[in-house]
Amino acid sequence: VGIGQGITITTKGSFFARATGLLGYRYQPPGKKWFYRVSYTPIVSYLVDFQYTHWAGLSLGYMLNKKEKK
Repeated sequence: VGIGQGITITTKGSFFARATGLLGYRYQPPGKKWFYRVSYTPIVSYLVDFQYTHWAGLSLGYMLNKKEKK
């Protein structure tokens, strides 16, 4: 879970303040290097006008340097 804040400038020179949120889950089986992620990340623009954009993601990853537990 997370939140963020950013300022962007359009190609026409307009400024926008954008807030982002994150709701996600990562699963990595014990002793394995592969992991899976799913997330929902909405973007909200609110400085000039209110806009709400839905974003989501799926990930498949492989950990290169996993240290073994002793």
